[in-house]
Amino acid sequence: MNYELIYILTPKLSEDDAKKKMTTVSKSISDKIDKVAMEDFWGKRELAYPVKKFTDGYYVVLQFTAESEKIGKIEKELRLTEDVIRFLIVKKDSLAKSKDEIKAPTVLSAAEKAERAKAKETKETAEKDAKESKKESKSKKAKAKISDLDDKLDDILEKGIDD
Repeated sequence: MNYELIYILTPKLSEDDAKKKMTTVSKSISDKIDKVAMEDFWGKRELAYPVKKFTDGYYVVLQFTAESEKIGKIEKELRLTEDVIRFLIVKKDSLAKSKDEIKAPTVLSAAEKAERAKAKETKETAEKDAKESKKESKSKKAKAKISDLDDKLDDILEKGIDD
């Protein structure tokens, strides 16, 4: 069966140490794997949510073939590896022929994040202004109607007193 393993190494490591640890992890599970199709180091990335109190980590992806009975042993090996903070093994229909076929998640730069935040803030401000102007126009209409009613009431009362 074809599998893909993605694991995250602790950010306490330097990038060189993380690459060494990647090699160590590969060697430790190599006896359980029939063939390694591809291994790629994605580098340090921000996590979507904190994992074991870490907000970032070094991502590594590994595609391999192995017997399904050995996956449990690989998972156990990864759980016992201290520097692996999270991992996921999924079954694949086919393996990648090159590293380019596996897409690393896009990481936004600080400038792109700031630009998106500014655009979101501008949109929210525009929506807020639109709501306020809508409320104002409604209140103006209501005031105009009340003043018309007051005038008509005054006319009626004046006519009633004179008759």
